[in-house]
Amino acid sequence: MKTQEEQNHCCPPNLEIDLDDFSAVADLIDKINKKLFRIHNEFIARLGITPQQYYILNYLWNNDGVPLNELAKIHGTAKSTITGIIDTMEKNGLVYRDRNSDDRRVILIRLTEKGSAMQGESVDLNAITNKCCADLNAAEIKQLRLLLAKFNSQITL
Repeated sequence: MKTQEEQNHCCPPNLEIDLDDFSAVADLIDKINKKLFRIHNEFIARLGITPQQYYILNYLWNNDGVPLNELAKIHGTAKSTITGIIDTMEKNGLVYRDRNSDDRRVILIRLTEKGSAMQGESVDLNAITNKCCADLNAAEIKQLRLLLAKFNSQITL
């Protein structure tokens, strides 16, 4: 039998939450996620790559030379899925595989010049912000981020 805390996967015990409010929050998060995903993908499509390729490039722009298995873990996908995405990116000249000099078993994913250059062409975040957040100021966006991060940290599967 589950304890009360186990039954409340996202909320501390003894916290009175209106279930209608909670359901409305979950529904809004789902709707917002779908809308932002569509808007973001619209901009990514202009680069001629898939969203998954963009997310990997975006990560590599800040952390070039990442082990393949780490990319899989960071992006929450199976290693075989990341391998397929990296194969396509390699064929398109965006990344290449490199053996780690310290441990030859580890395959590092590195950006090519073309992959690095795409950072300058990448999604114009101001355009996304202007499209979805015109009525929110910087402080409200920061507060929303903090609240969503707090909410997310309390959710366990």
